Amino acid sequence: MRHTPWLSIRIRIRRLRRRIPPRIRPIVFHLCSLRFWVGIFTGAVILATLTLVAGTAISGWRYHLPTGEKPNQMAVINTVATLASFVLVASASTVALVAYMFASGRPRLEVQLSIEDPEIPQIYFEAAHESGQITNPPLLRIKKKPQTSVVIRLENHSTFAARNPGIRVELIGLANFQAPSYWKVIEEREWGVTCIQWDGGADDPVHRRWTQQIEGFDLGDTKEISRKPAIKVTALADRATPRARTISVFVLEPDLWELYQEKMRKRLLRDLDKHFKSTGRKARLRKLLNRV
Repeated sequence: MRHTPWLSIRIRIRRLRRRIPPRIRPIVFHLCSLRFWVGIFTGAVILATLTLVAGTAISGWRYHLPTGEKPNQMAVINTVATLASFVLVASASTVALVAYMFASGRPRLEVQLSIEDPEIPQIYFEAAHESGQITNPPLLRIKKKPQTSVVIRLENHSTFAARNPGIRVELIGLANFQAPSYWKVIEEREWGVTCIQWDGGADDPVHRRWTQQIEGFDLGDTKEISRKPAIKVTALADRATPRARTISVFVLEPDLWELYQEKMRKRLLRDLDKHFKSTGRKARLRKLLNRV
């Protein structure tokens, strides 16, 4: 997610929420909610209307309204009731408009693959050993391993629920792909399936600020047929703008795969050094990683 001023404001609000004592946190959240203040405003308008009408009927309040030479109490009451009705209608229209805006907002979806690189949109696989390659450089086949199984995370970053979600996956420059039975095949060519789609339907929405995991597919034994294979993933829902991401796929030979694994291990140690400041804890974590 891009760093925006709104994101900085939300981060500051979350920090302030954490400073609130847990005992009074529900009370503070209730006092800061829009529903609470809408109820207070509506009740205040009704109470003020009843007070003004009662003051006119009992105490003879005229509110500097022109009623002629003799005070016309009924005319003042009618005027006050008319103004109060206008205020109530205006407030009710405002509340209805706000409710419509909250109910008809656009969800903002984003798709993440469980095996993609956390820093850049790339996926790395180990190549299987094959003999008799005639291309130079050879077109490699992905070695089937547990790490080739892809789990898809559908994230909703908005405050509106995403109804009827759907995900489309397009394989670019990859052949011999076997589509799972729970995915719908959209396009198939002579070298295999190239496009699949998942539909959540009306009974499987993605709630606001929620992440939903979807059973994905396996890229094991898939073979590259171009120099720049990639996976294009598109997320869509009702009233949502389609958001597509293109993730590059790299099939590495065994020696390059070992270098990549060493690089990922160093990155993991670097991230652990940032999160764990205690020297003893870092040493124990390094021992555990070395055992693995």
